[in-house]
This record gives sequence, C-alpha cells and structure tokens, in this order.
Amino acid sequence: MAIAAGNAGNQLHDRNMWEGVGNLDKYSGSPALFSRIFGNIASVGSSNGQNDRAEYSNFGKSISISAPGGDNQSIQIQSEEDTRIYEGRREAEIFSTLPDASYGYMAGTSMASPVIAGMAALIRAQNESINARDTVAILRAGAVINSQLNSSVNQNYQANLYNSMILAQNWIGPDSLTGIGQEVAPIINLTALTDAQSLTGSLKLERDSSNDPVIGFYRVLDTSGTVLDALGNAVKPGDADYQSVALSPSNLSDGLNTLTLENNSSRSVNYSLDGLVNGFYLAPYAITANNTWFAWSQANSDRQDHFKVLGSNQFGLDDQAGPGRDGNFSDVIMSFFSSEII
Repeated sequence: MAIAAGNAGNQLHDRNMWEGVGNLDKYSGSPALFSRIFGNIASVGSSNGQNDRAEYSNFGKSISISAPGGDNQSIQIQSEEDTRIYEGRREAEIFSTLPDASYGYMAGTSMASPVIAGMAALIRAQNESINARDTVAILRAGAVINSQLNSSVNQNYQANLYNSMILAQNWIGPDSLTGIGQEVAPIINLTALTDAQSLTGSLKLERDSSNDPVIGFYRVLDTSGTVLDALGNAVKPGDADYQSVALSPSNLSDGLNTLTLENNSSRSVNYSLDGLVNGFYLAPYAITANNTWFAWSQANSDRQDHFKVLGSNQFGLDDQAGPGRDGNFSDVIMSFFSSEII
C-alpha cells in the first residue's frame, strides 16, 4: 500500500511555468498518480535531513505523505568556508540493505516508501479491524504539517509514527478520525481522506424546538471556520460576506443540506462524503426564524455561540437569539456515525 512517488524531481518544471504561477500538480506522472486512483495506496515523497523536500523527489498534490529518504545534495548546512558540509557525503543518505546481501547508503523515494510500509505494518498490528484504506487515513491523520515542504506533499503531511500509533491503539473505526479537532470547534474532520476515498455513514437528527430549524453542513478549511469564495480568497467568520460564501453551492455538502424534521422526532440520513485533494472539515449551520447560525460566534448576528460539542461527533444547537436564551443546546442534536472508508 506504500508506493515510491518517483525520483524525477529535478525534471519537474511546474514552479517555473507561467511566470512563476505554477500548478504544483500539473505533473501527474506515475507512480505518484496511483494514490489519486486507489484509496488503499499512499504515494510517498522523500524528505532530507533538514525536513525539506529531497531534491530528487517528485512533488505535488498527488503525494500522500512524506518520509525520510536521504539526500546528500540539497542539505544546506555550510562550513565557515561556505561549502556544504554534507554535499556528496553518503552519510546524508539512508543506510539500507543492498541486492548483494550487503549494506550501504542509498537515497530515493524507494528509501522513503519502506518507512511508510513499516509504519503501516505497526499500525495494522494494533487492531485487526484496521484495513488498508483505514491505514492510509491513519498515517495522514497522525502526520505533522511541515510547512518546509512548501506544498510539495498533499497538505504538507510528514509521517509521524507516534501520533499514528496512538490513533491505531484507540481505533474504533472512522469516527476516531472525524472527531479530531472537536476540542476546538464543532467540526467533522475529513482532512485525512485522500481524493480517492469516500466516508460512508449516517447522521441522526433529534429535534426539541418549536422554531422549525433547517440544518445543514458546509465545507471549511480549518478549525477557525475559514471558507473560500469563488475566486479562491479566504473568508473568515466575522467578515461581512461570510454567510453568503459559506452557504454558496460550492461549499455546501451534498446530501447533508437543508435537513428538516418534525418537532419531538428524530430521523437518520445516510451520507457518502468524498475526500478532496486540499482536505476539509464539515461545519454545521442552522436557519431558524430570521436567523442563520454558524459554529463560530463571530459569524452570528448576536455574537453568541449556537453550536456546542456534546460528545464525540455529536453537536447540539441552541436556536434562540440573544443573551436571554436557555443555553441548553438541545433544540437539535446531531450525531454522526461513520461506518467505513471506501
């Protein structure tokens, strides 16, 4: 399930195209491309000893994750004589087995992908219910975001064994992934999915309100509630056009939009949520009376909180306006139950 992304990085010219405005993923050569076709494959890029992209590594949004692969050319540590200390030295590569049953130093994404394969074996050993698609998601959910990769890897994900092992040891299914970040905001975390994967499950709604609320979910980029407008500009809660941008068709979640139910009743809605190449979270909204409520108080007309995390993957709505509301967040209770990554 781990595949080397390829070592043609010195041939990629994306960043020099169109006067420097390059599409990092214009180059989609194999084998890197396979991770965008198959949900059980992680395409592995290579980082060097300074956590930068290795000079030779293929790069772009097709790369699922990065791991150490060795590099003795692009290490920037320099001596007082202004020469690169590790340039050309094999010690900056990976000490590996060789075909003639010996050992030696090598560099390449073929050195990085076995790191991920080994991590995957350890992850799957923690719980027999973890399959290959789960493993890819656990690797990505446990990864650290390394800004030094400079978009050379999808979402700048760099493998972190400790984080991924903690997730695997506490694995209860995809709900383990979607709940990450809920200590910050009432969001459903889908950032670990690749764009070759989908998450299936059901949403249960329970209503105890006379205000006839309409419930829905929209895509946000982070736990701060940032959305993108039609031109790709970031719009944050509190910005004047946040409501119109957040609830634009491009940001609304198919199948989890404009949901209604009778008072003192419940209903369940099945969902299949496709991964996106840039990663995203789902956030709730509610339309009731003359108000539209979001999960961030800055986006609400009364500047009050109207959604609250009640438990793992469970949110509550308080649909009354102003400081005089009851504050019990039980007007509508939303519970996500994710079944599998396909």
